[in-house]
Formats: sequence, structure tokens, C-alpha cells
Amino acid sequence: MNQTATHLFLCFESLSQKSTFKQITIDLTDNEAKKLEEYCDKIGKSESDVIRKLIQELPET
Repeated sequence: MNQTATHLFLCFESLSQKSTFKQITIDLTDNEAKKLEEYCDKIGKSESDVIRKLIQELPET
């Protein structure tokens, strides 16, 4: 297996009243991918939902 696992995630982006989606590709180590997958299975959420929630919780800059 490759040293990195590539996962595609959709990032929700809101522009005024219109909704658009931006696709983001990230490289994860096998351990990172496994950790994310196990966490998502445990809480019953998708990888996209978990990552989207983490992004939403980032502090404003």
C-alpha cells in the first residue's frame, strides 16, 4: 500500500443566497486515514461531515 492515502472531501462554501461546493484533495498517511475512518465509524458521520465541522470551528482571522 502507498505511504499516503488520498481522500476527496467536499467543502461547503456559502456565497450570499447561492450554495457552491469546492472539492479538495488531501494526502493523509495511512495512520491519519485510519484514525479519521475509525472516528467517523464511531460517531456515525461521514469524513466530509467531520472535516467540514472542524473547518467551521476554526477561529476567524
